[in-house]
Amino acid sequence: PARPRMVGELKIRGYSAYLQPAGEGLMLGVGQDATSEGRVKGLQMSLFDVSDLAVPQRISQITLPQTYSDAEGDHHAFTLAGGLALMPYRSHTLDGSTDGGLAAVRIDGTRLSGPTLLRTQRGADVPVRTIVADGVIWAVGVASVSSYDQKTLQAKGFTDLA
Repeated sequence: PARPRMVGELKIRGYSAYLQPAGEGLMLGVGQDATSEGRVKGLQMSLFDVSDLAVPQRISQITLPQTYSDAEGDHHAFTLAGGLALMPYRSHTLDGSTDGGLAAVRIDGTRLSGPTLLRTQRGADVPVRTIVADGVIWAVGVASVSSYDQKTLQAKGFTDLA
């Protein structure tokens, strides 16, 4: 800590605003994908192999076009449980409407699979926190709580708090 040094670097399009250890020698990044000119394209999740810090590599990537996540600026909005990464998302469509919910991405060894987009029954109430307990994902929004099966990602229940 007294003498930090740069060991290696990796250039990618876009950026990772949040980094989360994701297993032995793996790091998961959440941020925005971008064009070669730097124009953002949408939410990006990247899996990095950092087992050799001198030569880090991106080994898997998922992009959700026209989308962002609060996890980019608030690490409490991100949950990693049992190889399942969960984060709120918001999308803007070309017609000006918005969509949102919870994005679920599985880490299968060295590959990201998904995302499965879990929508709440109250469309505008995007989850602000998720909790995973006893095989159930609890997505807590400002005005509702939704639950999903952790293995199948099927909706289990919904409670309107308004």
